[in-house]
Amino acid sequence: MSFSILDHIDKLDPAKEKGKYNCPVCEGTNLSVNSETGAWNCFNDSSDQHRAEIRNMIAPLSRWERPDRPSQKYTFNYENRSGDKVVEVVRNDASGKKQIFQNFPTIEKGSSQRKTLVEEVRAQVLPYRYKEAIEMAAVSKQPVFIVEGELCADKLWEIGLPAVTFLGGSGQYRTNGDYSSLFNNHRVVLCPDRDEPGVALMKEVASDNPGAQFLYADPESFEWESLPSKGGYDVGDWVDEGATQDLILQSIVTKDRHEGADGLPSYEEIIQNFEQMVGLYANDTRSSFEAQKWLNRHSVKMPQPTVDKLLAEAKARIHGKEELQVLDAKTIALSEDARKWTIAGILPESSVMLLAAAPGSGKSTLLYNWALHIATGKSWSNRRCKKGTAVIIQCDEPVVDAAEKLQIIGYGDDTLDYGRVKLIERWRFENIPQLLDLVKRERPQIVMIDSLTACLAGMDVDLVRSDAGNCIYELRDIANTYGCSIVILHHLNKSGGIRDSSSFEANVSEVVKLYRQEQNGNSDQFIFEWTKSRSGLAGKHFLTRSEGSYGWNYDGPIDGGRQELDKLVNALNNRAFERFDRYKARSAVNPPMASAQAGKLLEQARRQGLIDCSWEVGPNDTRARMYHSWDYQEPDFGNFDNEPAQSNEKQQPAVAVNVDDCLF
Repeated sequence: MSFSILDHIDKLDPAKEKGKYNCPVCEGTNLSVNSETGAWNCFNDSSDQHRAEIRNMIAPLSRWERPDRPSQKYTFNYENRSGDKVVEVVRNDASGKKQIFQNFPTIEKGSSQRKTLVEEVRAQVLPYRYKEAIEMAAVSKQPVFIVEGELCADKLWEIGLPAVTFLGGSGQYRTNGDYSSLFNNHRVVLCPDRDEPGVALMKEVASDNPGAQFLYADPESFEWESLPSKGGYDVGDWVDEGATQDLILQSIVTKDRHEGADGLPSYEEIIQNFEQMVGLYANDTRSSFEAQKWLNRHSVKMPQPTVDKLLAEAKARIHGKEELQVLDAKTIALSEDARKWTIAGILPESSVMLLAAAPGSGKSTLLYNWALHIATGKSWSNRRCKKGTAVIIQCDEPVVDAAEKLQIIGYGDDTLDYGRVKLIERWRFENIPQLLDLVKRERPQIVMIDSLTACLAGMDVDLVRSDAGNCIYELRDIANTYGCSIVILHHLNKSGGIRDSSSFEANVSEVVKLYRQEQNGNSDQFIFEWTKSRSGLAGKHFLTRSEGSYGWNYDGPIDGGRQELDKLVNALNNRAFERFDRYKARSAVNPPMASAQAGKLLEQARRQGLIDCSWEVGPNDTRARMYHSWDYQEPDFGNFDNEPAQSNEKQQPAVAVNVDDCLF
């Protein structure tokens, strides 16, 4: 819609100087109008925003309003990088307003891990029609148009232009996978919706795609200088109103005409970036610091009280968007799921352990031993280790010093595959977002951080403050979400206590001290003492270090109280093809123990991952828990001859082992 100020000249009050008028917005006398060409400007403020305000004052324009939607239902399929259909977006306009749902066909709806699996799928999902668009662009020599919304993308496809969009719309560009390199070496045209969220989204996309071009639907509209907060016009609406392929290609521009004086960020763009900071950082001080850095990079000067208000708004939006995961307490209580262990009876899964040791104890080599046994799946000190990738963050000693120890411990042996243990030598707790990305990608079984003090170096953290431990709080969420174990090495003070703020201990699930016992003639024997454990571990235990081989061995509790448990576990392991109830188990050791004691010890061993379990199904589907070695296997009757040997023994019914219930 074209605008000529000459059509509205009678609405302006002439100033004293010829050709000048009183500005209806700033009330100055420098509004100049050329009566021949219609060119005009207010020299008190020549910005696009001020011009839009003047135009709206003398010739108010009505905002574009989206027409009523036809009653229709749409389904849009998203693929992952392997070409599998992993997300189904369903849009239902039957009520006159769009309602959008996401289905995940590869994930069972009742899965207890659904939330984690959904995050995994979203991390790998490609933009809508991405592969088609890249292929068509290569053939037609046309750019790829990046739009907001599947319907909008389909509208461009209908007129022969390849287009893509991102899952989740303007608010989820940074949360669903990494799109930053998908369009390298491809010409892209960014098509913002004509509203603040739409412009903010394409500014984010543009930051990942230097040299991107822009397309502004109905580029002459005044709304591009005065953006609505939401519900804006888009390129799909433009196609519906008659925009052709030629018109769209001719309307591509190379410059971002982003709303705001001198190209400064809009309110919505600032809020969306502040939302990301609130989501990334656990404390308000860090969020405020990062917010000011972002504002400085974008040449925005803003007083701190205003920054605090915007951060409060961003936090409110984040909390409002998060859906609470509600679990049923009775279902949890009746579930048969056992605690899972990375190292049986030592290191639980989904946990964060703070391991504090005295100087000279060789605590780093203990972690190296654990990492190697987990990476190879071999037991450590007769403790079953769950096989998986290990990540060692080693900031306490140079790699060259660690290399000799790793070689002696056995990292150079053929039993360890390349890539199973990853070592990082430069990392700080402010890099937790990068660690989260690594955990999402590699899915390690264990992450080891050596040490707390070294990884806090250079950060503005007062180690004795009551809130100092907040910096490690986010690690708990990583461990819980991805089922890994995280071990943080720290130091003991001279009196034998854990150094620095007690908040470090409060923010982890396991706290263990490693130190030499007083008046112990064996300098290689250490006390491994649990002072806090959400997994039920407790007491003081002996560990022995081998000075020459850097090896470590678990020798049991110092009071010998674990002897009966270890005897029972060894008995089951030595009879790996049998299953035991408490009555049979009592006589498996010498001398026999009471059946009640045997039952208690069997359950303790199961909960610590030292033995496995299955169910014996009786009449009327009654079930009795049976205990056995991890090496136990069901007899395979299918391999017997057609005429099995006669036996006087009554055949026991086959028992199915529910691995999900019992594996750690």
